[in-house]
Amino acid sequence: MNVHGYNDSVGAARCKTVSAVVAYDHPVTGDSYMLVIHQAILIPGLKTNLLSPMQMRDFDIRVNDEPKHMVPTPTNDHHAIITPNVGGKASLRIPLSLHGVTAYFPTRKPEWQEYEQCEEELCIKLTAETLEWDPQATRFQEQEAAMIDEKESLRVNLDNDVSDRRRMVSAIYVMGQDH
Repeated sequence: MNVHGYNDSVGAARCKTVSAVVAYDHPVTGDSYMLVIHQAILIPGLKTNLLSPMQMRDFDIRVNDEPKHMVPTPTNDHHAIITPNVGGKASLRIPLSLHGVTAYFPTRKPEWQEYEQCEEELCIKLTAETLEWDPQATRFQEQEAAMIDEKESLRVNLDNDVSDRRRMVSAIYVMGQDH
């Protein structure tokens, strides 16, 4: 895959897509979650992990990157990544922080043994393994266009279920060490 735009000093680079795991230590419970990221771009020398909000949303992960201080009535779900309830386990809310204007959350490189021995409910997939991710696909713009009428207003007869709606936003990066 040819990658450009993530760092002006590098220019374009030829990179691999990989499946990867980062550890997220929950600040309240102390649990260590293994976050599985499929179809990630491996960028040699990059010290942070880049995540695509669209790719996560396409996998039913809620990404709310609107900072709490910019919301009239903020909730705990603002400025957070929220996984769905799966198999009876509770959803995981990962609060986001800001570095300048960029949203992030801290991660670390897990030990192989830590990943292998991780309890199933603490191993969370953030992106799809089998759904081929194509950032140039037109289906997102088609879905968005279907949401509005000729006056650029939200269609009034839309179902209130937002689980299958997709929205476009900028990329979030994950602060980490030695990734």
